[in-house]
Amino acid sequence: MKFNVKQIYHTSHCGSTLVATLLKDCGIPVYTEPEWTHLFFKPYYSPVFNRMMKKYDGSIIKFPSPLCNFSSHFPGEKIFLYRKLKHHLFKRKTQISHDGTPPIKSIIAWSYGHHIKYCHPSLSKINFDTDLKKHIFMWANQIQWMTDSNDILWVESNNFFKNKKETMDLVCDHLNLPHILDYSMANVYVKGIGMNHSDIELKNVVPQMENVRYLYPSFGVIEDELCDHDSEIQELMIWVKKNMEFINSEYL
Repeated sequence: MKFNVKQIYHTSHCGSTLVATLLKDCGIPVYTEPEWTHLFFKPYYSPVFNRMMKKYDGSIIKFPSPLCNFSSHFPGEKIFLYRKLKHHLFKRKTQISHDGTPPIKSIIAWSYGHHIKYCHPSLSKINFDTDLKKHIFMWANQIQWMTDSNDILWVESNNFFKNKKETMDLVCDHLNLPHILDYSMANVYVKGIGMNHSDIELKNVVPQMENVRYLYPSFGVIEDELCDHDSEIQELMIWVKKNMEFINSEYL
């Protein structure tokens, strides 16, 4: 079965749900992580996969972050949102989950096994022996698989959060879509109002406005200075440059 979608990939917690939400009225259906995309994590997805994905043909799909290794499997234009590695590590170190605990270990529990199963060949001989190094591995695995794919617009998160309209114009141009006119959701925490992981086309999702959280326009930006004053991040960056010379320095 031929399956043709415009795709959004990402390194997680870097603005991809907001990008998808801003695209919701672009003229074609937009979905964020519909249930069939999570079937990739299950060994028994094959018998039902073609049946489930048929209705999404011709749509824009935001995929779960671990699935960058599948980016070359589907034709169509692709958007890849990523944080530079030091920004990614700072985000991971400072995130707080809903129950008030750091999500570093829960993210490893959820997606590390998938990354090991689909490890990029360039990373197979490197020992990632701490929790933060495992997060480096997952980030690098996404970067390397996307580097191997094609027809991609790479979008660095700080650039997106600092220049939403200019970035979205580039996104629309790459996806061959008209430019967005409605930016009313640009400073809303869209995950909190139900715009993620849904089988419902985004323009038909009823926002849970009782949970709305408005954000400063610069929310999401991680400045270099924050990372440069974190000695643990600096040590890890030295380790990466020594052990992973193949990673493009502009992504670090």
